[in-house]
Amino acid sequence: MKRQRMVALSVVLVAGLLALSATPAAAGHRTKPSKFQGPAPGSVRCAISVRVKYSPPMTNSGGQAKHTSVRISNCHTSDSRVSIHSAKVQKTSSTAAFSASQLNCQPVNSLPPAVNLQWRGTYTQTLGNRMFRGKATYSPSAFEVSSEQVVSNGSGDRGLALTGSVAPTESFGGSASMSLYTTDTPHAFAATCAGHGFHSLKLSGTITIG
Repeated sequence: MKRQRMVALSVVLVAGLLALSATPAAAGHRTKPSKFQGPAPGSVRCAISVRVKYSPPMTNSGGQAKHTSVRISNCHTSDSRVSIHSAKVQKTSSTAAFSASQLNCQPVNSLPPAVNLQWRGTYTQTLGNRMFRGKATYSPSAFEVSSEQVVSNGSGDRGLALTGSVAPTESFGGSASMSLYTTDTPHAFAATCAGHGFHSLKLSGTITIG
């Protein structure tokens, strides 16, 4: 009888040890994080700079835009789950949107086409047992321009203000605005247009979407 009790106790101890050794493994098992795909929520505000090169120079009598470059940086989002590391404007839309506008020496009164933006960044969120973490594939945003006007900032520099919207099914869907300024006052700008003209035009400002 004593021998039987010792065998039974040994079985219980072995079973207990096996259960203890299995518990940490089960507790340590985690579902592999998913990568987010879709429209980025919330809003975003970025710095934007544009440079348009002309040949021949842009003057009151004409000019031809040959190259447009756009740089977007320092993006800040309203949603803590979203981080934007880089953004860019599709080349074809940047050329059409910024090379011909009301800011030109010969103003273009028609609205520019949509400004198409692409985003790169990360998304972090835990939903129940599902975790999103790491690089995200964000939907692009098409900034549909509804108004454009020539403006001046607090320093008196001549610039351009664009307002419009982004579809709710796209990243940062909602209202959209962009303000870009030269380093010339209206008088200085007009004098250059009437004189030797602009071989290149630089503008800088902000873009806000959502």
